[in-house]
Amino acid sequence: MIDKYRQLFNDSFTLEKYHEFQDDIASDFDYLPTFRMAETPFFIPNELKQQLLEGCADVIKLIQQKDFIELTDKALELNAKVPNEDKHTTFLAIDFGICEEDGKIIPKLIEVQGFPSLYNYQYVLYEKFKKHFPFLENLTPFINDISSEAYLKIIEEAICNHLPKENVILLEIEPEKQNTKIDFYYCQRDIGISIVCVTELIKKGKQLFYKNDKGVEIQVKRIYNRVIFDELELRKDLKLDFSFSVDLDVEWAGHPNWFFRISKFILPILIGKYFIETT
Repeated sequence: MIDKYRQLFNDSFTLEKYHEFQDDIASDFDYLPTFRMAETPFFIPNELKQQLLEGCADVIKLIQQKDFIELTDKALELNAKVPNEDKHTTFLAIDFGICEEDGKIIPKLIEVQGFPSLYNYQYVLYEKFKKHFPFLENLTPFINDISSEAYLKIIEEAICNHLPKENVILLEIEPEKQNTKIDFYYCQRDIGISIVCVTELIKKGKQLFYKNDKGVEIQVKRIYNRVIFDELELRKDLKLDFSFSVDLDVEWAGHPNWFFRISKFILPILIGKYFIETT
């Protein structure tokens, strides 16, 4: 922790202020997230930041190995294989826990996800914290000190790939029932793409379509994939007009195969001081 800001935050914090912070988020869509919102940010000193960057670099180095595809092909055999895989993952979430080892603080890897996180919600969360605790303006959640505007531009490019917004969708299983739907709402507001359930897609040949708010069929050219296949496999009640395993004329913002290659497979083969031995 950064002592100065830890103390400033603690001195400024009240339960009333926390509830005002929650209400501020809830007011955006008349919806309060069902997951717990932390009462405080985590203040990361430079030494810990460098350790986290080293740990991330070690993970990325493994994923960039020339034999990584061959090494992780078995993950697709055991799960599912979706056509038109791209050359690298679009999204990478690396989660660490903070541990104590020999009397010193050290990050230890918890999980790696080749899958999007709550990118739009996290951006808003930072802005809300600054609003209610103005001294946080001196800090940033971005490791390379980019601006909030630059961050949103990067996210938009990753999701849309410069395609017209109406041809890009956020795809999920019953999105209105997901605990993470607050992120979907912010994505729709700030990026401008539609939220679509897997059961709402219409297949015509190799093309997919969805109906916009006016009931007009719009071709889907790129999918911001938020579907977890483990959940999809359990939902035998869902009736889909398409299959993920069929060759389709769509781009993927987060190709499903990378979820299996990274999220389902690599923890046991990561070796180093920031990784816990697994089997």
